[in-house]
Amino acid sequence: MVLGLLLVASFMFPIQKANATSAEIQTAEGHNSSNTSYTVSFSSSVTKGDLLVAMQGALTTSTTLGVSDSQGNTWSHATSQCTNACVEIWYATAGSTGSDTVTFTTTASSYLAYGFILEFRGGHR
Repeated sequence: MVLGLLLVASFMFPIQKANATSAEIQTAEGHNSSNTSYTVSFSSSVTKGDLLVAMQGALTTSTTLGVSDSQGNTWSHATSQCTNACVEIWYATAGSTGSDTVTFTTTASSYLAYGFILEFRGGHR
């Protein structure tokens, strides 16, 4: 199911490399357990100025999705698609170096929601 969400997202939202010096630093993933929110943490500290990306998918079209983090970064909504399921992509710039936990929210707690977080360095500044 997770692979399916990734495949759907990759076709709906093709990612183009912004710069040959861009590098993926770390990723993490998680999912809800019949809750309206769940958290996903980076395993290592994020670095101030790095690009943070969050993608959430829910197996329903009747939901509102959201994202925030423990550093208080400002998250911007990049794009979304709700056809047979909803997928949203958000991004932020890390405001400081240190640990970071992303909180995903959904209004559809009875449906599976899955979140992915990524940290990128370079190419976006």
